[in-house]
Amino acid sequence: MVDQKDKADKTGPAAGGAFSRRNFLVFGGAAAAAAHFAPVITARAAVETAGGLAASVGGDFYRISQFLTGKEMAPLLAERAWWALTNHDSAFAGKYEALRAFIAASRARTINELKTDKAFSPALRQTALAIISAYYLGYVGTPQSLHAHDDTIFITYTQALMYRLTYDKTPIPTYSRWESGYWDSLVNPR
Repeated sequence: MVDQKDKADKTGPAAGGAFSRRNFLVFGGAAAAAAHFAPVITARAAVETAGGLAASVGGDFYRISQFLTGKEMAPLLAERAWWALTNHDSAFAGKYEALRAFIAASRARTINELKTDKAFSPALRQTALAIISAYYLGYVGTPQSLHAHDDTIFITYTQALMYRLTYDKTPIPTYSRWESGYWDSLVNPR
């Protein structure tokens, strides 16, 4: 004799592929995971698009960035900086192109030569400073304390150039490269 419960399970809506509690949990979990990881996938696509944008500008953004900062950097960092700068300022690509053309025409070999060029206009200087500060600070925009939202776009934390200046003496805040109490063994310069 067939138990009524077994018969109901085999002939009910779930047997025909309709929505059951198990399907609800499985598909609900999958939907939650997809929603959770969508920003990560979207951010990666944005960085890859940024590389395409940098290449469409002539592929010079990485080289110009190194010229302006005087530092070696990862190409991916330049791609993220390009993406952040162009998303923060919709006119940045045009401003950058003017700066790139000026640098090429001026034949300046260092940032100091560029700064002393009489034709280096305030608009070009602002564009150069926007690029330099993006690398040194690790973000673009203006953070606002005690606000949930501002116009800041994050580029990097651990690769921000401001930390390179004292990297051999002090760790990046909250990223100690040494053990607890490392400062006891440092030589006092006095």
